[in-house]
Amino acid sequence: MVAAILERPIDERSRKSTAPPAKVPADLVRVYVAAGPDEATRRMDAMRFLGIQVWPGSDSLDADPEPTTLGLYVRRHDLTVARYVIEGPEPDAPDLFERAAEVRADARTKALGIARAYLGFGKFRRVIEMLEPLAVDPEAQDLIAGALLGCGRIREAERRAEAACAQLPPGAGRARAKFLAGVIAALGHDGTIRGAGSRLDVAVSRLTESAAESPRDLEAGKALIEALLLASRFDDALRELNRVRLVNANLTGLDGYWRTTWLDLSRRR
Repeated sequence: MVAAILERPIDERSRKSTAPPAKVPADLVRVYVAAGPDEATRRMDAMRFLGIQVWPGSDSLDADPEPTTLGLYVRRHDLTVARYVIEGPEPDAPDLFERAAEVRADARTKALGIARAYLGFGKFRRVIEMLEPLAVDPEAQDLIAGALLGCGRIREAERRAEAACAQLPPGAGRARAKFLAGVIAALGHDGTIRGAGSRLDVAVSRLTESAAESPRDLEAGKALIEALLLASRFDDALRELNRVRLVNANLTGLDGYWRTTWLDLSRRR
């Protein structure tokens, strides 16, 4: 909860979109191909229980062209034990009676849950592919944007958010689309803040509209403050920060970037 309050929306997305692929050992061997996130998680847990390090196959690691599958990789010296675990019975297979008693999720909830899991594994292509039918859904927008940023498709992420703005009626969904369009407009073509292709005027405009349409959305307000600061509009940034403090006083009550920024802006007056 504290992390969500202190997060900086534009900075966070810039860091994710510019992060290099995670470093992995040079001697990794693919020991198994899971059919999806649930099976991959169960298999990984079983191997980790025996002290085996496992790496899931993200887009950058997994050479398999099939985006739905997840390769599981281990160090060469763990290969024998890992195969022993894999060849045994599937771990933690759901009990049939328990499964029958579960509340069935609707198709949207299920798709979003699976996409969120794939995003956590770094399977960006799969997230984009499976959420196409839900492209203007607010939660799907966030996941698709995260996947596009994760694979460096910055301007496509912005175009999709702009398209959702045009298609959605007034409300939370359109406010979220404007938020995403504004945040991504602040990023350059390579995902860096103020980089080549960054348009702070568009970012401020879209984020102002988002905050006006959804005034209690803390994330939209924070992103607008970031954009105003990047544009050197310090008085406007302080006004918005004082407004957002009324939404959640913890923003400047907790030590961190937002408290320091509020104190610095207040001293400038």
